[in-house]
Amino acid sequence: MPKEKRANVVYGVRCGDKDCQESYFRETRQALGAKTNWYRRPSSDLAQTSAVYTHLKSAGHAFSLEDVVVLDREEQWHRRGAKESIW
Repeated sequence: MPKEKRANVVYGVRCGDKDCQESYFRETRQALGAKTNWYRRPSSDLAQTSAVYTHLKSAGHAFSLEDVVVLDREEQWHRRGAKESIW
């Protein structure tokens, strides 16, 4: 299955800038492509704006789907959350 269509996953996002070491670990039940598109825009509620978006905007960096790695797959939300915490 293409990476962007995978759902119920724990994943890592590494900044696409080759000199930047920032990375983020998250979980989602959504398709990965839809979730990573969320990082490219601010939330209408600034308190909900993602750390990934904030980093990209403040540093002037970008990322692509190649910078996203699926680390694990889990159907159950609480188990997915535990796996996210471990990563």
